[in-house]
Amino acid sequence: MSDSEDYQDEYIFRPQQHLDAKWLNPDLQDALHDSVSLNVLYNSLAQDREIYFEARDGLVNASGVTAKLGDSGKYYCGLRNLTCTCCDGLCGPHSGCACASCAALSSDEERRLALEAKLVAPPSSVWFIDGIKWKQEPGPECLQSLMESMIWEQRIKAINTVTSCPIISQIRRLIVLCNRHLVAVLRFTIAAPSIDYLLNPVERYRHLLESFEVNR
Repeated sequence: MSDSEDYQDEYIFRPQQHLDAKWLNPDLQDALHDSVSLNVLYNSLAQDREIYFEARDGLVNASGVTAKLGDSGKYYCGLRNLTCTCCDGLCGPHSGCACASCAALSSDEERRLALEAKLVAPPSSVWFIDGIKWKQEPGPECLQSLMESMIWEQRIKAINTVTSCPIISQIRRLIVLCNRHLVAVLRFTIAAPSIDYLLNPVERYRHLLESFEVNR
């Protein structure tokens, strides 16, 4: 993938816990200065399916298994891993009971979609302007709606312009990599209660890496 190319603007970021080990100590310094290293690390997220650009082909749950959307609107992996007596022990595949990993995945997706639903584009500013033309006194509500519509349109234009810039594309990828690294460190911190949390952040981070190297 070249610097001038990038994935679509919106993506689904789902860091998998079973892949945290490889992200505890990535070479972010090299990625900062070398676009090839940056693209290799970024592409590995897509290859490991920690970044999605559409959920149509399914999402990977916390167990590392691909789960697909069933008729019930929930995600199912289709594995026979249930112990409940109300079904045949199969997770889905179209409806019914779901395993713990798929149930958590469905809950996460519901929250994500609920947030996306709040970002609804307002009507076009041209539509508001045409309406104002025929009103003797548009009123503050009409003017407020027009202003919000114009702000939204300018925001979209700015985003489209910025994301087409190669250097901005590299910065966005680097931010995603740093985010993935921090997720891995935070999870490992929770799993390592023996570390002295009174240490300063640099010392704490060094202890985390040393602990990881010993346990690897």
